[in-house]
Amino acid sequence: MSARPTRQQEIAAFVAALAFACIATMGLVEQRLDASSHIGMWIGAVAMACVAALFASARSALRASRPDLWTKIHAAHVLGATAGVVLVHAFLAVTWMPRDPELVECPAQLVNDVVLVGCVLALVWAVIARDRRTRLVWFVAALVPCFAYFRTPMYWHCDHFAGYPVQEYVASQLTAAFDAAVALLVYVMVRV
Repeated sequence: MSARPTRQQEIAAFVAALAFACIATMGLVEQRLDASSHIGMWIGAVAMACVAALFASARSALRASRPDLWTKIHAAHVLGATAGVVLVHAFLAVTWMPRDPELVECPAQLVNDVVLVGCVLALVWAVIARDRRTRLVWFVAALVPCFAYFRTPMYWHCDHFAGYPVQEYVASQLTAAFDAAVALLVYVMVRV
């Protein structure tokens, strides 16, 4: 693989993040709309499977170990994740909100998505990082927003109906992501 980032590597990173963000956000929306359904949990499992694609897209940056490549892969991940969250919420606003007056879309709802998607991205970057200090920084970057999010749950659920707490869904997905990240990190550290 070349040391210079190819357009294909950047596109792969963007598409992996876009797919992950779309699927993770759809899981959150499913939990908001139908609290009794387990579909959201299955969607979450598929979203966590997309993390493998994120891992693979960032792995090319690990081989090159050049800051400009890391920056481009991170930027592609962030842009893809942002586009995925915006697409799902725009679709929700256009299709569901006119039919369901109980459903609310406001900036606070986006915090659920930002915490879930952003923390998973930070965990992927923590596992991929070369040195221990950078790994620690990315793990802290994932943990701090999680702790802040779970200390302030009443602000991030704006729907007018009482349903399955979205925070519990986010907690279950982040727990799975943290478990996988720690397992991958131990594997990477033992192997190297």
